[in-house]
Amino acid sequence: MRVNKKIGYLAILILCFLLLQSVSLANSLVDSWALGMEKGIGFSNYQSITTEKTVVQLPQAQEKDLHNVFRRLVKNCKRNKELNFTITVVRDDDPNAFALPAGYVFINTGLLSMVKSDGELAGILGHEIAHIDRYHAMKALYRSVGYSMIFNLFLISHHNWGNTQEMSALAGASLRLSQLGYSRKAELEADRHGVEIMEKAGYNKRDILNFWERFQRQNGDSSKGLTFLSTHPAIRTRIEQIKKLP
Repeated sequence: MRVNKKIGYLAILILCFLLLQSVSLANSLVDSWALGMEKGIGFSNYQSITTEKTVVQLPQAQEKDLHNVFRRLVKNCKRNKELNFTITVVRDDDPNAFALPAGYVFINTGLLSMVKSDGELAGILGHEIAHIDRYHAMKALYRSVGYSMIFNLFLISHHNWGNTQEMSALAGASLRLSQLGYSRKAELEADRHGVEIMEKAGYNKRDILNFWERFQRQNGDSSKGLTFLSTHPAIRTRIEQIKKLP
């Protein structure tokens, strides 16, 4: 009788182990598919932006400095192993920087010309890297198209996620969402996480505060006429939050 009980317990343990392994395998499959989808969408968006806008080649010293700052930041973000982060400068007077899925970061010449130090640049780029690190673009896409649609696409295309009609539709939706901007909640989260990234990279949060305080003195707290601030929290709110960070 005792032998039978032991066999029964062992069978239950083996069954639990197999179930856990199955769940782990399923999660791994879904994660792999989701990452592939993100990379496909991000690359499609990148191609759209670089076709629409003029990519700028900076003077050699400035280009080297930009990439050095960017690499230091990427090294200290959470997704640096699974994504190939890139930084691209585009000709646009609008003071803007933005992030696309899968590690594509853009900064306009209009914003780059306002930066006074590597630390200020690190604060701006850290904010955009934080959007990618926290999956803000993909979360916004999931909310927009619905999780049921994403699940249906997984069932249809998880064996061959590539340049399909479904991917093109999602890429178009993702690009539209990126142009509309993230929610204020996401922007504040990116501010917090961006400061964490820049400080891990050896920069001081005082640098990004200097940028925003100077920006506020020159433009006030209103985002009127400033495209990249149209969906962002008030500058005052951002400054106050960053000051409170440890």
